Amino acid sequence: MSYCTQCGQSVVDEGRFCTRCGASLAEQARTDTAERSHTVVLERPLVPSYVVPAAPPVVRRPRRPWLWWVAVAAAAVVVCVVAWTLGVAARDGGSGSGTPESVAPGELTDLTRGATASASSTAPPRQDLDGDMVRYEPSNLLDGVPSTAWRMAGDGSGATLSIELPERSVVTRVGLINGYAKVDDRVDWYPRNRRVLEAEWIFDDGTTIVQHLDESSKMQSLDVGPIQTSTLQLRILIVTAPGDRNYTAVSDLLIEGAPA
Repeated sequence: MSYCTQCGQSVVDEGRFCTRCGASLAEQARTDTAERSHTVVLERPLVPSYVVPAAPPVVRRPRRPWLWWVAVAAAAVVVCVVAWTLGVAARDGGSGSGTPESVAPGELTDLTRGATASASSTAPPRQDLDGDMVRYEPSNLLDGVPSTAWRMAGDGSGATLSIELPERSVVTRVGLINGYAKVDDRVDWYPRNRRVLEAEWIFDDGTTIVQHLDESSKMQSLDVGPIQTSTLQLRILIVTAPGDRNYTAVSDLLIEGAPA
């Protein structure tokens, strides 16, 4: 059963107009249908749609082509260094030059045997107290006899003693008796001449080692290297004041090592 929307009269038959108020039933039907249709649309349950999260923004890093060139340059430097190192090692190994890591103690020998010596200055011969002529040649540095000596007149600071070895050798120890160590029955000549207090040893490759010395007539030595060399120079740096003889003297040299 339906009713008139204007007056509420029940409508039994399907007439066009309400029997009480005369309102158009057909118009009401269209209106009611439209409203119901609208209502249905409004009352339709809403189904939540799936929301796809937005993708994070793409960050584009700036291209750095110079990094590639830096890597190439670094690799080239490494290759050059390795090649140079191998070349030096091959050259040293082939020619017998270079510095070995060590020399076995049993292989050490006195390298002054067969060596020759020279000096930047040498005092002339003089007579001793017995009237014998004494020579002060550089060769006295290599004879192993403390009572013979090389000496020069005056302050020997700056003077150079040069030693040429018989063959290229590995030097491990050097030393000297830093004055005139001769003692006879009447005189100790060590304090009467100047003594060397500081000197430097110079090797073929430019290595320079300073030796500080005490006022002692004994051999004073120090470990070096091992250093491969054919020659050595002993340059006197500091000497004492003179006694009653104004001469600088060195009685003997020590050069120890092994042939290279």
